[in-house]
Amino acid sequence: MLTRWRNSPLIPAALALLLRVPFFSWPLISDEGSYAYDVYWWVRGYPLYVNLLGVERPQGLFVSYWVPVVLLGGATWAIRLWGALWVAATTLAVAGCARRLLGERYALPAALLYALYSSLPAIEGFTANAETFLVLPLTLSALALLDGRWFWAGLTAGLAISCKASGGSALLLAAAWLLCMRSGWRSALRLAAGAGLVLAVLVLHGVWSAGWSNYLYNMLGVRSGGLFQPYGSPLIAALYGWSSTAVAWLPLVALLPSLSVLPRRRSLFLWLWLGTCLLGMSVSGHWYWHYWIQLMPALCLAGSLGLLMLWSKGRAVSRLLAAAVLVLPAVALARFALLPPLEGDWALYHRPGYQIATAAADYIRAHTEEHGTIYVAFSEADIYHLARRRASVPYLFYAYVVSLPGAYDEIVAAVASRTPTYVLALDAPITSLDPEGRFEAALQGNYLPERTFGPATLYRRRQAP
Repeated sequence: MLTRWRNSPLIPAALALLLRVPFFSWPLISDEGSYAYDVYWWVRGYPLYVNLLGVERPQGLFVSYWVPVVLLGGATWAIRLWGALWVAATTLAVAGCARRLLGERYALPAALLYALYSSLPAIEGFTANAETFLVLPLTLSALALLDGRWFWAGLTAGLAISCKASGGSALLLAAAWLLCMRSGWRSALRLAAGAGLVLAVLVLHGVWSAGWSNYLYNMLGVRSGGLFQPYGSPLIAALYGWSSTAVAWLPLVALLPSLSVLPRRRSLFLWLWLGTCLLGMSVSGHWYWHYWIQLMPALCLAGSLGLLMLWSKGRAVSRLLAAAVLVLPAVALARFALLPPLEGDWALYHRPGYQIATAAADYIRAHTEEHGTIYVAFSEADIYHLARRRASVPYLFYAYVVSLPGAYDEIVAAVASRTPTYVLALDAPITSLDPEGRFEAALQGNYLPERTFGPATLYRRRQAP
């Protein structure tokens, strides 16, 4: 009985959950805040993809957020706990894929690698980001492919897409594997039926609740507008993203040569999985840290093969290298997990908005009506959720402000007309968009400073004469 439990993937799944517990008290990040914000107001009668809600993400992600926001109250710990439970489930799915593709003895190492590496702060593994939710159906889709269950592979691929467009890598993997296996048109129809069922539900709901124009704009128009690239060219963005997340992928990539010992079809499946994930990650051109979460299941499967090969050689150097693959993520995780929440958050992000978010949100919430609006210039969607107040304009991220046509003008107009009750001036003026200082003039002419939170000043609108 003890041996059976010791070899059970339930232990790595529990570890994946426990490793995230120290981060339950860290500040909410902007992505998490935007999803929780959308769901909070969605269930209060504000439809997705209309006016302020649901920019750019499919409905599956908001359905995923329904439990922590509606049932558990929307606190940061609840959002992180829910995300951690999804990670634990994904750990079990990774073990299942390893068992099916590589053999029983690889299930536990693959699950252990996933529990460790998917938790790393370098890829924001402790957050409940969109990738946290999409990798579970993505991994289940891969498992269904290995079992030849084409309808279920398509269905789970569709569910991955319903969390984020990059989940389309699951469908790419399925299509590529279908061609490689030469499975015929019946399998293709089953695959298409499974994926089509989910996609049809998404489109029908989106059109029914928001109309064609709003839904298509949020799904396609926002991206086609060319979102702001914070590190200049896509090449520089990729270099920054790859280098800053290296601790989460480089040790596992170093084990990839071990795939050469696998039968051709099995190694091909893993290479296709890795390649399609990278393609999905690259679509936006941003290479943000959390994008690497999507790569972790396939990378940990491949890594488990190399890990056991190193250990089975029996030589001291080989076993030290194998141990290092496990110790390195533990050390990288402990570096942040042992710090006080605000100190650790600052060490990772260096974002003043995260440091003052709770205090500013509590104050705003106490001094505004429930249906009043606010604006945080020019980012930090987490503050809107924590304050339980709607944004006066639909641009919750800096990237939208500087890249979407007319967005900045709409913000200036809202401030000039005194639409938001409060304006939290957090970021420096965007001189590239506003060399004349129109935003600052509108703010100073229509609002009065009320108090400060760290480097941010909170302005309240002047009373009408």
